[in-house]
Amino acid sequence: MALSTDAIASIRTKGIIGERYVRISQGAEEEYLTAGEEIEETESAINIEDLVSKYIFSPSNKD
Repeated sequence: MALSTDAIASIRTKGIIGERYVRISQGAEEEYLTAGEEIEETESAINIEDLVSKYIFSPSNKD
């Protein structure tokens, strides 16, 4: 499978706290990566624990 030069690699999690995997999203470019080239666009993993703690301890959630 050929990857376009604007493909995006992102870290995803199966379920809420499941194992992590790399997801490759094909771009729209008609040029493709060749051997040795790298995907430039990436997205970081979402840390569920951080999101929950931000919600719990946010000022708007305090009585």
